[in-house]
Amino acid sequence: MNLKKNWAPVLDRFQSKLSKWKSKTVSFGGRLTLIKSGGSDEKKVIHWILRDKVTTSKESGGLGVSTIKALNVSLITKWWWRLRTKQDQLWAAVITSSLPGVWNNIAGIGNDLKKKNIQVQTVLDKRIVNNGVIWRCGFTPDGSFTVNALRSRWDYRTPLTNRNFQWIKEILLKVSCFIWRAQWGRIPTAKELVKRGVNMENLTCQMCNVKEETADHILVDCAYAKKVMEGVMRWCKVHTHMEDLQAVSDVLNLANKWGMCTKKRKIFLTICYSTLWRIWIARNEKVFKRNRLPPEKVIEYVKSVTFLWVKSRGIKMNLIWANWSQCPFFF
Repeated sequence: MNLKKNWAPVLDRFQSKLSKWKSKTVSFGGRLTLIKSGGSDEKKVIHWILRDKVTTSKESGGLGVSTIKALNVSLITKWWWRLRTKQDQLWAAVITSSLPGVWNNIAGIGNDLKKKNIQVQTVLDKRIVNNGVIWRCGFTPDGSFTVNALRSRWDYRTPLTNRNFQWIKEILLKVSCFIWRAQWGRIPTAKELVKRGVNMENLTCQMCNVKEETADHILVDCAYAKKVMEGVMRWCKVHTHMEDLQAVSDVLNLANKWGMCTKKRKIFLTICYSTLWRIWIARNEKVFKRNRLPPEKVIEYVKSVTFLWVKSRGIKMNLIWANWSQCPFFF
């Protein structure tokens, strides 16, 4: 099964189940899910994020997309682990005695681990005890081997500096992915599209017609965005100097450090994500439909959408719309 042609029928069948139009209709969050499941085969697309950022774990500030190499090595190593820990099983005896080629391929995975500076003894450590032999893996607290543990070790990247991003279950994946991209300035603003070879007649922000359209400007620093943000802050009863908010990272830092109550801070962070998202939606409404939504309308959208997120997807709380619409922290 080493030859690529042996896998062709499997790949053809898998790809036939995926719609050809998925790259145009599936959100960034949806494509992220497809990539993690091995179902993305997109070509000739605009690349927005460097590979190192994509493969960095979420805990370290990245997207947490594992490489195919890491998955392949981890799955083979799992068989290696099972052949060592369950040698008394019939299937293990068949593989080691009747299928030497398969066994050699599995056992040879140790060479790949060494190339990645992963000690074989860390993955598969043999220990002699009174009752016989036990095997332990150094990647997990209980000593058992898991594919995810080795994948994380294989794809380890240095944590991304100056980025404190929280992935919150209350928020739709496509929204979280958008905010994550926005903090790096990697969303399809006029300036970023020109950098990637897209012809744009006008680089000026269409919401204020004053400055060049960048991620930080359209979402935070634009006069339109500031009106929306001011309204949301008044609704939340959060006092801050708006002049201190000039970038997406400033908004995220404010939310991450705000207040003493963990539950309220999480809700406030959810509201900030929703606000940035709705400002972007309003921007698209203006660019593509020539319809400029009043800031007050966007604020109402933020209130209603966040209420639904927290009530249906978050911690079970007895939220009442009448109270929420006055202040989201009346509970």
